[in-house]
Amino acid sequence: MFEGLFTSNESKVHVGIVLKPHCQKPSFEGGDVIEGEVYLDVINNNFKAENLRLLFRGGEQTLTHWTTRKDKKTHHHRKFQRREFVNISMDLASFNGSQGMSIQKTIFPFRFVLPNLLPPTIDRICGDGGWAELKYKITASVTTPGVFWNGKVSCAQEIRVAGASSNFVLRDPGENL
Repeated sequence: MFEGLFTSNESKVHVGIVLKPHCQKPSFEGGDVIEGEVYLDVINNNFKAENLRLLFRGGEQTLTHWTTRKDKKTHHHRKFQRREFVNISMDLASFNGSQGMSIQKTIFPFRFVLPNLLPPTIDRICGDGGWAELKYKITASVTTPGVFWNGKVSCAQEIRVAGASSNFVLRDPGENL
């Protein structure tokens, strides 16, 4: 039932994301509903977990490179920047972190609506002075307890956004409908 779904390689648990058939399309628009299921496959007894969370994030990343000259030496400079446009987080399940989970396969459904005004996905554009990209990703992660390290077992799936819905109309907030 769960074969081929998992992208995590943890030895005690596997996590996978599967979108519903009507959501398996090349791109989404603002206002679209995204539905799917997170598969949690505990493959070792006594796996300790605190929660299972789904996160939808999107934003731009850029890397700029430039050079300056001083005293006959060339100095290279790089600046990496990230700006988030959307961050939707939802807890799918909470577990007792002090008690181990038994071997099990569990499905957790999810559903969320994309904000109306999302800029479209832009694949990485490279130039002489760096690169830029705009991406969106759904991530499911299981947080495990620890004294020195709270671990995460996660998997992610990129989705493409075509932009705002074609029937979305920007209105003046003071305008009567």
